[in-house]
Amino acid sequence: MRNVDNRRVQDIENRIEELSHSYTPEWHYDAENPDIGATIAKLFAYQMQDNIDTLNGIMERYQAEFVNMLDLTLNPAMASKSLVVFNMIDNVSSGTEIPKGTKLVASANEENSNDVIFETDRNLYVTSSKLTNVFMVDYEYGTVTPLLGKMSPQEIYEDEYKKKNEEDLDDEALARQKEQEAQLKPFILFNEKENSICRSVLIMYHENLFDVSDDPIFIRFSEGDKLIELIDKGTLSFKYVSKNGAEEFDSVTKLEDGSTYALVKTGDCRKFEVGEKEYSIIYLEASNSLVKDIKIGGIGISSKGGELPPEFVTDGNLEYDRHSFDPFTDVLSVYNECYIGHDRYFSKTGSKITISFKTKFLEKDLTVSAKQEEERLTIIKRKPRSVWTEQYSDAIVNEISFEYFNGLGWKKLNCNIEVGTIFAEGREGEYTFSFNCPDDWKESDVGAYSGRCIRMQIVKSDNCYLRPSIHHYPHITDMKFAYTYEDQFIKPDKLEMISGTVKKDITQGQFSDDGFIAMGGSGYTEDAIYLGFDSPMKSGPISIYFEVADAAGLYPVNCRFEYSSSEGFRPLRVLDYTDDFTKSGIVRFIPPSDMSDIKVEERKRYWIRIVRSVKQAVEDSIKFMPRITHILPNAITVTNTFTAEPSSYFIDESLPDMHFSLAAGNVLDAEVWVNEKNTITKQEIENYYMNRPDLIRVERDLVGNISSVYIKWQETDSFDNPPSRRCYMIDRLFGEIIFSDGISCYIPRVTDDVAFTVKTRYTNGAEGNVGKYRITDFLGNVPYIDSLTNPVRAYGGSGLETIPSALKRGASIIHSRNRLVSISDYKNVILNYSDAIDKVEIVCGKTINGKGTPADISFVILMKDFMSGSFSFHNIARQLKQHLLESCEITIDEDNIHIVEPTFVEISVNVWVEVANIDDSFEIQAQIRDVLTAYLHPVTYASHAGWNIGTIPKKSQILMRLSILKSKAIVKRIAIIGKYADHNGDKEVDITDLEVTPFMVCKSGKHNVHIIYD
Repeated sequence: MRNVDNRRVQDIENRIEELSHSYTPEWHYDAENPDIGATIAKLFAYQMQDNIDTLNGIMERYQAEFVNMLDLTLNPAMASKSLVVFNMIDNVSSGTEIPKGTKLVASANEENSNDVIFETDRNLYVTSSKLTNVFMVDYEYGTVTPLLGKMSPQEIYEDEYKKKNEEDLDDEALARQKEQEAQLKPFILFNEKENSICRSVLIMYHENLFDVSDDPIFIRFSEGDKLIELIDKGTLSFKYVSKNGAEEFDSVTKLEDGSTYALVKTGDCRKFEVGEKEYSIIYLEASNSLVKDIKIGGIGISSKGGELPPEFVTDGNLEYDRHSFDPFTDVLSVYNECYIGHDRYFSKTGSKITISFKTKFLEKDLTVSAKQEEERLTIIKRKPRSVWTEQYSDAIVNEISFEYFNGLGWKKLNCNIEVGTIFAEGREGEYTFSFNCPDDWKESDVGAYSGRCIRMQIVKSDNCYLRPSIHHYPHITDMKFAYTYEDQFIKPDKLEMISGTVKKDITQGQFSDDGFIAMGGSGYTEDAIYLGFDSPMKSGPISIYFEVADAAGLYPVNCRFEYSSSEGFRPLRVLDYTDDFTKSGIVRFIPPSDMSDIKVEERKRYWIRIVRSVKQAVEDSIKFMPRITHILPNAITVTNTFTAEPSSYFIDESLPDMHFSLAAGNVLDAEVWVNEKNTITKQEIENYYMNRPDLIRVERDLVGNISSVYIKWQETDSFDNPPSRRCYMIDRLFGEIIFSDGISCYIPRVTDDVAFTVKTRYTNGAEGNVGKYRITDFLGNVPYIDSLTNPVRAYGGSGLETIPSALKRGASIIHSRNRLVSISDYKNVILNYSDAIDKVEIVCGKTINGKGTPADISFVILMKDFMSGSFSFHNIARQLKQHLLESCEITIDEDNIHIVEPTFVEISVNVWVEVANIDDSFEIQAQIRDVLTAYLHPVTYASHAGWNIGTIPKKSQILMRLSILKSKAIVKRIAIIGKYADHNGDKEVDITDLEVTPFMVCKSGKHNVHIIYD
């Protein structure tokens, strides 16, 4: 109540001193050394203050008496609520029961001198089953996103994602890595595009065709228009695997036929052993996982290699210069041989290999020496002729063999010309011929070399053993090899496809006349979240807490829950307290008996699947979806209540208006059972049993006779208009239970036993708003529980309604006649509903998501503790809506009443200030941040009126507020950014460009102060 006069003693004395200068200038008023006049003035000031207090009190008493005519009782204290998570002792039991009403303790600390008791709101079965894996699939984007537990993309080749072994990590790094894997990654529900492990890849294998450098590899797709379109757009890209991992091609060119690509690389392919063969890999990968499958008719691959010298030339013992060599040495002999190796080209099965080289013939004289002649004629000697002339013979290479090794022996190469006699004619010049690379060409070991090679061997050489003789031996230079498949395209040796997280062998598909699926997406057909548990859940009810990040304008996401069975996923009935993921809350269910572990994403778990009921439309993709920050099993809501043991009351005389003490403060409610054994009729007992068995309790003695008949009475606010004749009132100010005068309602009667029993629930009020991790123990013993704690602070606790608050509420009732018609009526009712509400704004015809009809009414409520999250708001929102509906005089449909939090605009200020003294820099920075933080706080407190909902401070206002520091600093420049989230997502704009809505309210953000010193 506002005072008529707020003056106090000092104010009156100051006024006397002020007036004395005009009326008695000769008198010097001195309050410190008073004379008789000053003493009289002081007495007058004290008497005047008493009169002012009396005047102010008269108005308050008048208001109190006026409100008392309504027969109001003080609203009860409100109990705070929180959430507690339980952890089982490992390997001891499959679970344990936590009954409703189990008492928990928040230990005393500096804020609370006493322990605070909480009780569980519902029954809970704490299971030892642990949540080990969580992943989300998004059908619209074809993604699979791991959120908890180690999951990696499917590898194209072994060790593609090879990382440092755990043995190489120190203990701290290893512990940190495991901790990260064990923590849930916050995610946007059904809208996560990043960190997906889905891939869409087509992998092509061939033994040797891809083993070229600087020459093109040709890949042709038949009946693959969609695939070619995505390649041309850059959605799909070609890569190959080298020793260093995946590499991009140096160039990719589409040929004129529109279906063939020429790929050129400079690096060498890495070989992969599959079975008994080794392959090189080229693959085609999508930049993002595909949603729809891509079907093609077939794949053809081809390549050609430019001229390259031999990789080695040897006779099996000596290594020759591969650019210039004598294949059969300078002394011809039958079976002289030469090995020419080129494993890269000679492995191109089916290709046309061309050999070119230049040849010239050199001579070497081989004669018989005198000593040799003497040795040859030691037995028989003829008489030497008088004239001796030596006759030289010519030795040439009459015939050679041109062979390859097939694993069993050396086999003739079929060339386009007869190569066996190419050296017989002794023609010098350039030789060129070709052959088709056989498919049975194997590697062979020749001296220090291993690989595919050609063996040239002399089969016939006339006169090579005669002496003297002249040996005409070939000398080869500039030998080059080239290969081409010409217009021939062959199928890859092996094809694999990665669709999502699954790798499939599709080699046989390329032989189908109907074509085959070459690339695909995740394979999931619905948006869903998969929760994997490591062991079965033996009993229930099971509870899982989903923490949703606070945000205004969240869209409800209709979901259905399913569980894994031996026959696949089946529907799971749940109680969803998250309101379709628009707020933090728990989901409760009884685990079905046929729940079993199945393998999903190569992990065998007991799965719960949350599936989006309706597929997301394209236009819905911009909607502001909930952000899940935690998923915690074994969670239950708790309330700061203490239920006392039932107290029995005896009465000697039944009188009107009886009062009985409850011996406690902050009474929430009381359960009163009155013994009506001598007053209730048999017919009434039968009616209770038939219609309301929960309101009657009959006790019998040892022989079966009725000893007591207890009826549950109900609380009322007034005996003038009670809901029934069996009612009582609770005076929460004095902690008493009150019965009527016996006329308007019944009163308990004298019995030879207990007259009535009372089970009372109490609360600590505002003391129950304990912080995070304060609830840590049981009041008593509960087996198998290792630990418990509250991951969210307790909210919503308040004490018994104060007298000024009750008077204000009474005045509102008189003003509105207990009917809700005008905007002020609604505001008064909402503000009086809870002390935790700071401000309320009413917006007609609009909803926070930017839509609305003329019938919609949005109540925007700012909580005093909004900085701690939305738990407090959600704790009262549902009850407040029901309270408004009960009091609403005008016909308003429940669906048109929207109780929402404001859209919080986080105001961040960057300010550049010039200081006069550099030593004041730190102090000025701190002062500016403090000023801005206090100024932008929307909640009302002692010296700050806060900000009205629908009002955002302007740049000029913030500048004016900073002007209080102008004696120490001058603002040179300022930039103000507003950041908020609405139904369209996160936004960040300059405050001058901000479009303010009636739902917005400011809050302080991060402020940066830059010091300028000249």
